[in-house]
Amino acid sequence: MKEILCSESQSPDGLRFHFIDIYLDELSKVGGKDLLENQNLKFNDPFCKIAAKTKDHILVQTIARCVFEVIVDQSPLIPEDTVEEQKTKVADGDFSEKETLENEAAWKKAERRQH
Repeated sequence: MKEILCSESQSPDGLRFHFIDIYLDELSKVGGKDLLENQNLKFNDPFCKIAAKTKDHILVQTIARCVFEVIVDQSPLIPEDTVEEQKTKVADGDFSEKETLENEAAWKKAERRQH
């Protein structure tokens, strides 16, 4: 992680993005599917720290797409109550228009998984 992903690294962006792209696939090949929750958190913690600290928006987007979104997509279905709570927040105007559109896409995806 320090040699490839940290902001001080001299690694080319292509290598960083490739590493992020294959990380979860490689982890699953060596038993990642059998990891306990706290072990999963430990393996993914560096990505959280890097995404929180870096000013490189492309790096954050790549981590979000290749790590966080994959984890969410593979997680169990979200409870119906959570979807309804989010819809209520939008109806109350708690989100911007962009956030509303993003949330609607997430709801549709969640609803497709439930059916």
